[in-house]
Amino acid sequence: MERRRRALTILLALLAESAYTDELIRDLGDSPVLRLSESQAEFLRQRLARLYEHVRRHPALHQRYLWVGRDKPPVNPDEPPVHYQAESLQSTVGYEPAASSVGPSKRAGEGASRVQRDSRSPREGGGAGAVPPRVPQGERGSVRGVKRTPPHTPLAPLSEEICRTSTAWERINQTVDSFGNAVEVVQDEAFPQWVFSYRCASQGSRCVGIDSLYDSECTERSGFMILYHRKSGAEGDNQPSWGAVEVPHHCTCKITPKVIAEA
Repeated sequence: MERRRRALTILLALLAESAYTDELIRDLGDSPVLRLSESQAEFLRQRLARLYEHVRRHPALHQRYLWVGRDKPPVNPDEPPVHYQAESLQSTVGYEPAASSVGPSKRAGEGASRVQRDSRSPREGGGAGAVPPRVPQGERGSVRGVKRTPPHTPLAPLSEEICRTSTAWERINQTVDSFGNAVEVVQDEAFPQWVFSYRCASQGSRCVGIDSLYDSECTERSGFMILYHRKSGAEGDNQPSWGAVEVPHHCTCKITPKVIAEA
């Protein structure tokens, strides 16, 4: 059923795209100055036919921690959308947090816990109106990243980050690519690239809760994101392109055993 629905959606998009292309070519043909030859019209059809797939897979649209726009984004990508919070609060009947499913998050600052379905179906034990929370769907039906900690779940009273992490949207100008080459991130004034970065709130400070037998230090680590960039200082082959570059990814604790001098 899902495949048929997706195929129908793609077919409708292609039909709409084809109709738009034909209308555009007719409009151009109405003008003596803009009228296209047969070869030019066919070239335009071929290029516009690939536009839907180009947009559907474009890196600027499908990365949770990248925002392309003039102003700094007003949202936190680690927080669930407001409508998702409301739905999850209204649909928790028949669902219980499973202790065995709690684990560390992949990114610093996320105390993520998974919510599993109760052994009974919603109609059997959760009431007639109980349905599972809806999660936004990404490409090919994969789950878009959302923070999985329900907004009403209290944090453990004694929990604390080993290294405090600060998060912010920022414009990165200089970094390195996956091969270690210096690159310049293209920051067009009309469409700058904002990266949601994770940094140490106090870089180089001691970690919390580490045994006194170890020296500890909070240090930043990088991850990779697909950004529009060009090689720094390169002449000739300096065309910008989309590719993986380093960005601040998380704050971690580095420990070293202390050397105890023998008496």
